[in-house]
Amino acid sequence: MTTNEKALSVKLIISTVFSAVSIYFGELIIPLCVLIITMCLDYLTGMAKAYVNAELSSRLGIKGIVKKVGYIVLIACAACADYITHSMLGNPRFSVAVLVNIWLIINELLSILENLSAMGVPVPKFLTEITEKLRLKTEDQGKNHNI
Repeated sequence: MTTNEKALSVKLIISTVFSAVSIYFGELIIPLCVLIITMCLDYLTGMAKAYVNAELSSRLGIKGIVKKVGYIVLIACAACADYITHSMLGNPRFSVAVLVNIWLIINELLSILENLSAMGVPVPKFLTEITEKLRLKTEDQGKNHNI
């Protein structure tokens, strides 16, 4: 097998895996990707803030990573709740998991804005206010969610 054929095979396998995951997770895949990106940005801005403020600590860094893993576990729990309600009650498949995912994304965005502000980056107050309103609206949507 030539190098081009190997590269093509790897691309084919990767695209097949991503297609299968997208089909399985459906509407959850895009918010999950956005969450992963915002978690990475939050971690990086948190580390940058700690560096700028001379508060860098490996223990705090590891604590942040563990917290991010907890987010993924939280979404898995919400997906399980969706699965149960879907199989027992016929509700849409990932409604609770998507709502939890969006809530986590908004919290990550708020944390990123706080980190940037603590580093001295000018953050428009209206951006923080809009993001906070989104968080509150998402919480209201969760409270009014029908099973």
